[in-house]
Amino acid sequence: MDGHSLREALSLKLLAYGTTQDRRRIPGLLALYHYLMERVPVSGRMEMLTEFSDLIQKHPGLGHLGLQIFLAADSDPRIRAAAARHFENSDKVQQSGDSA
Repeated sequence: MDGHSLREALSLKLLAYGTTQDRRRIPGLLALYHYLMERVPVSGRMEMLTEFSDLIQKHPGLGHLGLQIFLAADSDPRIRAAAARHFENSDKVQQSGDSA
């Protein structure tokens, strides 16, 4: 599987996890993310994070918890820092949507 296909597969699985919050999905997500880290450079993972974050910002409720994989699994501190910012921003959007 090439890097682009891996990114797409992971994004779909992150959306599924984020919308269902089924904790049984976490081990598989972590394994897939570690596999992806071996094959996709930091720049590609950062692009993936930004695309995923943009998607869930446009569609609140789509699964902002999926951002946690970037925080929990990525070895690059720049990605973890960016993921924390994206998560904080998406959490604010989620909370404002819940109060509407």
